[in-house]
Amino acid sequence: MNFDKTSLQQGRLNAQASQETPGTFAEINGADASMSGKDLAKSPNRLAGQMGARALSLMEDPDEQQRTHKWMQQFGMSNQGTEFNQAKMNGGMPPQEG
Repeated sequence: MNFDKTSLQQGRLNAQASQETPGTFAEINGADASMSGKDLAKSPNRLAGQMGARALSLMEDPDEQQRTHKWMQQFGMSNQGTEFNQAKMNGGMPPQEG
């Protein structure tokens, strides 16, 4: 049988936990068992979803920044863009008549 390293570690932790008596319980930084894993801050995989990928492309790609800026300018000149900007200036409240 072939088991992966994580399964073996978890099995050993479970076996140790079942043999513990109340006098041997301890916590490390609020956790009763700590497992060292990979450094999540240095992972090459970005798991922020599509919105995170969009934000990343806006931060790093000058062509995408220019394209988005141009779209925002054109949107601001449309009827819907004008309504959006008015609502934004009024804090989301409809404009007061009179």
